[in-house]
Amino acid sequence: MFSEAYIIFSLGLTKPLQVAMFPTCFSTHDDCKEAITHVQNYIQIVGIIAGMLLFGALGDVIGRRWGSRVVASIMLTGTILLTFSPLVPNPATYLNLYIFAATWYGFGVGGEYPMASASAAERSQSDEGLRHKRGQQVVLTFSGQGMGNFVNGCVILILMAWFGMTGATLEPNASRDVVMIQFAVAAAVLVFVVLWRWLKLKESAVSTTHGMLRLLRQAHTTQQLQQQQHAAGT
Repeated sequence: MFSEAYIIFSLGLTKPLQVAMFPTCFSTHDDCKEAITHVQNYIQIVGIIAGMLLFGALGDVIGRRWGSRVVASIMLTGTILLTFSPLVPNPATYLNLYIFAATWYGFGVGGEYPMASASAAERSQSDEGLRHKRGQQVVLTFSGQGMGNFVNGCVILILMAWFGMTGATLEPNASRDVVMIQFAVAAAVLVFVVLWRWLKLKESAVSTTHGMLRLLRQAHTTQQLQQQQHAAGT
């Protein structure tokens, strides 16, 4: 949950830097419609809701391992798009790419919520020592959001001081570099997360057991139907 909060809250913290990078888009609105510039304030929420609904339903079908792999990959691609979006020279094109990247990233974040919470609960269920601490494990999983928000603010402040932007004026090129580097930090974290989930993550024992029981029930139901059809035919 660290990278999720890091990116989500950075979308608000970087607005003054966006104004410095593309003043004709975010300040005078000569190159971008003002209404569209406000879309970035809430469009990620749409992606989060869509991701929660889809992966909340798919989680029991594809399993926690594959679900976690997919949502982490989605978040990584979204972060990469956010990282390189400031290199787009056209203000309107930058805004459209930024909105798409934020929505796509939010879609991955929405999928991460049910995957992470279900995985934490199932790990507790399969561990005798944690069986009565499922709520605690879920809360600890989401507690990383506060740290992600805090670290993102610190990274932005450190980068602004590094590039000499400690006054009232923000320089366009330095603002672009700050935005790119602070997104790149999250991308580096997500590269590790994606690699670990694809190479090391295993399906939870509870999810595997439930899947086996579901298959057994289906097989038993199919056998009963076949017996009934056979009895009816005779």
